[in-house]
Amino acid sequence: DSHRTPPVIEVKLMCGLAALYFGAVSLVPKWLAPSTEVTSSPPLMGPLLDAIRPRGPDQHGVLRRASGRVELAAATLLLRGNAPVFQPAVFFDENPASDLLASPSGESTVLLFNGQVFSTNAPASLADSDSDTAFLLREIAGCRTPECVLAFLDDTLRGPWTVIVYHAPSHSLLAARDCLGRRSLLAKYHSESQTLAFSSVSPASVSECRGFVEVPPEGLVVVELPRRGAGSAVVRTVARARRVIDVGRTPPGAPRAGMVDSDAPEWSYLPAHWARQAAGVSDAWRRRPMGVGSVLGPQMMEELCGENENLAQAVEAFVANLSEAVRRRLKALGQPAGRAGEPRIAVLFSGGVDSMVVARLVDLVLNGTELENDTSEVVDLVNVAFGDSAVEGSFETPDRTTASRGYIELNEVSKTKRFRLVKIDISRDDVDENRATLTTLLCPASTPMDYSIGGALFFCSRGIGYLVSPSGSENQMRYETTARVFFSGLGADELLAGYKGRHRNCFNRGGLSTLLEELDADLSRLWWRNLGRDDRVVSYHGRDMRCPFLDEDFIEFICSCPASLLFDLTKGDGEGDKAILRLAARALLLSHATAGLPKKAIQFGSRSKHVFEKKMPLQRASIHNFQ
Repeated sequence: DSHRTPPVIEVKLMCGLAALYFGAVSLVPKWLAPSTEVTSSPPLMGPLLDAIRPRGPDQHGVLRRASGRVELAAATLLLRGNAPVFQPAVFFDENPASDLLASPSGESTVLLFNGQVFSTNAPASLADSDSDTAFLLREIAGCRTPECVLAFLDDTLRGPWTVIVYHAPSHSLLAARDCLGRRSLLAKYHSESQTLAFSSVSPASVSECRGFVEVPPEGLVVVELPRRGAGSAVVRTVARARRVIDVGRTPPGAPRAGMVDSDAPEWSYLPAHWARQAAGVSDAWRRRPMGVGSVLGPQMMEELCGENENLAQAVEAFVANLSEAVRRRLKALGQPAGRAGEPRIAVLFSGGVDSMVVARLVDLVLNGTELENDTSEVVDLVNVAFGDSAVEGSFETPDRTTASRGYIELNEVSKTKRFRLVKIDISRDDVDENRATLTTLLCPASTPMDYSIGGALFFCSRGIGYLVSPSGSENQMRYETTARVFFSGLGADELLAGYKGRHRNCFNRGGLSTLLEELDADLSRLWWRNLGRDDRVVSYHGRDMRCPFLDEDFIEFICSCPASLLFDLTKGDGEGDKAILRLAARALLLSHATAGLPKKAIQFGSRSKHVFEKKMPLQRASIHNFQ
């Protein structure tokens, strides 16, 4: 079968990464050029290591290369097994006579890796005893050029990842993130101190975090180091293929990558076959992933889709592909020693259709026999609400109401009743106590919306609240979830026309073609609008956010599917937007009321906007001009 999925090589490491180069840089790309309007402190490894350590509380380390002019640091969160994989990872050549793998100074390649990778292109002959990190390190060390490194990464790795590498064969410092930008990667060049920094997150000091920018996912950033320590380094980019998504219109807050001039084009770095077309791009959407059976009954499908066979096939394929994306993110969860029996999985939960479907599929996949989980696995549904502790009922926000109903409904349709609801109440005092930390975590994002969305995710992923029992009674004793993996419904709106204001305006203004262009742009902009920011605030608590809607195979399924089977904006809110997701919810035995819930953004559903933005001046700060 030409469509059979090869054996999967899995890498599951959640890390904080940082690297510094000390020395002059003669050529700096425009997106990295320091702003003349911002004064900042030089980046130092001490503050950077302190900043990344919460992302990886299990182990950390620092190494030096290039005669001390390059420093590399990593902090690791253990997600599988009982012993963390040491990073920075150093390549040791099995052939001492090799002249390919050593730098001019005789130093070996060093890898910093952060990600969850599902590779269908790694060699099936990879020995079980060969660790994933060792495999990646060996292959990268064996590449003669940075161009070869990027080709290997893009051809082999599928999933969210970032890498920073001291590449001995080319005597270069390399940095890259996946094409969607699902993991944070920042950079800063401080010209006065002649220091170039890469990091997962900026330092905690406001003066030190100024000047950091998101590294665009345009390819591999290459810092060509001077030979024998003489001369200046040169920064260049080994570019991925790119295509124009917009000309002459710079979105509010857009970074400088490719958009220095007002009439410059905005680029997408996503694969060309992900570009949206009304009729889809192939019949690939009809295929179901190998090994994924149908969980949908024929009677239910007939009730939902009538005689529309294409729609019935699309709904079945939608559920199958999303189930497979969830399965990948559940497989081999692992559990740190001494925490057996405690929750390993949580869902960022509003009770909306996105999080309800994700939670339902987590339950169904956990019931499968292929995973090393039993039916007693507990899943925490984590919901956040903002209010005033002195005002009774102020935490009964729209999202709290739907979450409470959704929690009951999920346990009603679950065979295992595995769900627990964690209610997290956040007051203005809580926000004020954590505002400084949140400010530096958000950096370089800094708009009021960044605070209200990022703040909601910050407190939700912190996971400290109180439990609700299956009977509905509340235990007001303090509870903190032990889950390190947090599932999110992020990506559903961008793929399925879920933003009712903007997407409907596009459709009303220019029809389906204009809407599809906007959806293409939405997915291409996620790296600077959402993903880097969200990764930074969630990972600060030692949590790993997993987004099945942003699985590459699922995206490819959506982009191959005719738009008419996915959404219909001639119909009303709660019906035409994300239409296929709503049908999938019904097919998964969720209620009609759940399937028809209209979109409610997290800042409104949790009321974080009222708390965060009330004290903030209205500003439209650029994400790269953090003040």
